[in-house]
Amino acid sequence: MAGVERSTSGFLAVPLCVGDESLGVVVVGYDGELLPEIDVQFAEAAAGHLAQALARRGCRTLWRIVRAKRSRRQGRSAAAVNRWSSSVR
Repeated sequence: MAGVERSTSGFLAVPLCVGDESLGVVVVGYDGELLPEIDVQFAEAAAGHLAQALARRGCRTLWRIVRAKRSRRQGRSAAAVNRWSSSVR
């Protein structure tokens, strides 16, 4: 992102993970000093809850697509992935 003007002096990026699967990243910009560790821990905990909610309800179809693509790369069948995905509710 060289050459891109920033609107804040810092940012925190926290991955959205369920198990060993990554659904994305939450990025928050802020001004000021480094965030206290307690704020980072809160953001990590909130991201964990958000990832679980997305996996269970918000993006079930996307979750299945991601799992199917990764499974195909690893040689597993799409049916096995769909059975696993439907159990995440």
